[in-house]
Amino acid sequence: MNRFERKTLSRHEPTTPANGRKDGNGKGSLLSRSMIGRCVVVIGLLYCVFHFNREDTASPNSRVSSHNLRFSPNEYGPSFLESYILRHTKELGYNVGDPEKIPDACAVWKDSSVSAIYDDLHKYRAELDEYNRLLKNYPGAKVDDVRLHLDEGICDTLEVKKGGLQSIFKSGLLSRVGDTGFVEPMLPPMRHPGICDDYKKHLMDMGYLVHDFGAMCRKLKRHSRTVFVDMGAALDFHKGTGVKPAIYVTHIYKLFGFKFDHIYAYELKPKDPKMCMKESQMI
Repeated sequence: MNRFERKTLSRHEPTTPANGRKDGNGKGSLLSRSMIGRCVVVIGLLYCVFHFNREDTASPNSRVSSHNLRFSPNEYGPSFLESYILRHTKELGYNVGDPEKIPDACAVWKDSSVSAIYDDLHKYRAELDEYNRLLKNYPGAKVDDVRLHLDEGICDTLEVKKGGLQSIFKSGLLSRVGDTGFVEPMLPPMRHPGICDDYKKHLMDMGYLVHDFGAMCRKLKRHSRTVFVDMGAALDFHKGTGVKPAIYVTHIYKLFGFKFDHIYAYELKPKDPKMCMKESQMI
């Protein structure tokens, strides 16, 4: 589970039903699996095209704060760090094309000579640590469902610090999803950067995720519907770690008064639901 797509859905918005049902043989529906594959491909293509088109006119080392950029409501604005990684995949050894040759995803964090973003990465890491400290100390929204309190100024109380995420990530190195708010940039090693210092401690650390609850709340209407999609939901992968990523996400959103109306969990390999329930109790 490398990244969560966060989007608020309203009834008046067109939506595509997510089909996670299983057929009578206990195997995943062929239709649902093929649809998932197409969605991933389409998103991947749009993602790459957007990046290359956006960066063609930019200086290789230009550092543009995501705070100052303007996006259309559904446009994804990558962080400078994220764009840099994408532009330099060959130099960094990330597109070797050989499954036997695993690139060193931690080199950019540990060796200042590897790239031009070493200082920026560690500036972002310090801000991320501060964000997690504030998140840990957040007292809670005091409501079960923010949608029922939108006219009471509830959204302003969901900021972990006055001024919102911009007051924490002053470097402007967050990515942004239109007017839905800021998110963490997609960076190697695609997990918490602490994994480069202490692999065992940070392997399942969800602290690399950044949630803009205030901005998401301001997008809500009383009739909006919220959906959580977990792409890669095998519980046995986390056996013995004491960590349940999907549970962590639902818990943190509940703390901020976000109640999920629908939860869809997808896994590549079909599995007996009874075994999933049994394993979830063993984690």
